[in-house]
Amino acid sequence: GLLQHPTRDRLCDGSRSLTCPSMRGRVCLVIFASCVIYLLGNARVPLWDRDEPRNAQAAKQMLESGDWVVPHFLDKIRTAKPPFTNWCQVLAMECFGANAFAARFPSAIAMTLTLILLAVLLGRCVDRRRAFWTVFILATCAIGSGGASRTSMTDAVLLLWVTAAQFCLYL
Repeated sequence: GLLQHPTRDRLCDGSRSLTCPSMRGRVCLVIFASCVIYLLGNARVPLWDRDEPRNAQAAKQMLESGDWVVPHFLDKIRTAKPPFTNWCQVLAMECFGANAFAARFPSAIAMTLTLILLAVLLGRCVDRRRAFWTVFILATCAIGSGGASRTSMTDAVLLLWVTAAQFCLYL
């Protein structure tokens, strides 16, 4: 088909899944290192930007009030953002406390899950080499390593669900 590459990874006899130990190891190493980098130092930097403190405060108010249905920001209804990210932040705040690390934790996990999703599905549908480079490039680009994965915004969670939806359309 159109997605088959004539020069597959020669280390693994042309198998299309991530069964090659060397390629699987590389992908796992990139994903693990990325997750560590995404989480490293998130508690040291205070919330910044305009939206990051607002998202964290809405999650904190959700945690304190127990109202998981309608997010509030400073006692005003906040319908500008979808509540799923707030729910994830509330769960993280229950585990780690109401702090910057907990507010950013769902973004780091969502970006890591996006990398895993790409690795598994591209490894099965296309080939291992493309899966590796796709994961590597997304993990090391500014949006992955510095932007969406290290802020308490909705971007990383949105990227995870859009990526999953695109694969559902493809499959």
